[in-house]
Amino acid sequence: MNPQTQQLFIIIVHYGSPVPTLQAVTSIQAGTLQPTKIIIIDHAVHPLMVPGAAAQVLRPTPAGGYGAGVNLGLGALLTANAEAGDIVIAMNNDVVVQPTTIANLYEWWQAQTVIGLVGAVVEEAGKQVFGGGVVNYVTGRAMLAHQPTSALQYIHGAFIAATYDTWLTLHGMPEENFLYWEDTVLGRRARKKRLPIQLAPTVRVKHNTAATLTADHLYYLVRNGAQYVQYQLPWFIAVYWRLVNRLRWLWHRLLPGSRHWLVAEALRDAMAGRSGQRHPIIRP
Repeated sequence: MNPQTQQLFIIIVHYGSPVPTLQAVTSIQAGTLQPTKIIIIDHAVHPLMVPGAAAQVLRPTPAGGYGAGVNLGLGALLTANAEAGDIVIAMNNDVVVQPTTIANLYEWWQAQTVIGLVGAVVEEAGKQVFGGGVVNYVTGRAMLAHQPTSALQYIHGAFIAATYDTWLTLHGMPEENFLYWEDTVLGRRARKKRLPIQLAPTVRVKHNTAATLTADHLYYLVRNGAQYVQYQLPWFIAVYWRLVNRLRWLWHRLLPGSRHWLVAEALRDAMAGRSGQRHPIIRP
């Protein structure tokens, strides 16, 4: 498709401090090629103020998780005249793009014949990793690849690109996780539909991850990871993990300390099939 006729939209889900989100928007605006529109889903307690007309800000009530935010943005594209072949990027609010990121993505896109879910080279903590990975069936951990590979199972959730039609085919971003592991579930959906999971090696972004995890973040990491290996993997692996997760729950439940009890809570909820938000966001 001609890049002059192929629109590109960026969806950012905002929460917490406005600083990283505004930095993300500023980095996009500084690019050599501008997207058609930036859509920001505002989940923060206090309304996000974006200078000028840099982006369209939508503030849903109640606030949902990351997947719900991305899906709201996908729905908003209906009124933005998005077409099936247009490029849509779901991007974390703590991601900063390079000046040539969007231009390089356009250039890479035109050289492909078949496109599914597309990731970038991501810089995290001063190190570059390829923005896709696999889930280790033995350890239950999702691991990013450090070299290009054709065996990717998912694209790093910090920066995922696909056509609008592909997003709709996959029913958008999974919402049940609320936070973390949505990208692995999305990747499994794509593999079931035989859509390729690809990396664009010339497309580079920086992900400014937090140095430490909050209690809620740790909860979602553990719960959603445990649910993935219990319900998303082949049945014989899933049965193994249901047993292992019960043993993990018992181990953490018996150990002293709030961190162990938090992990035990997450494992308990995973075994019970609980999903969604741990604690609701209360706005004034």
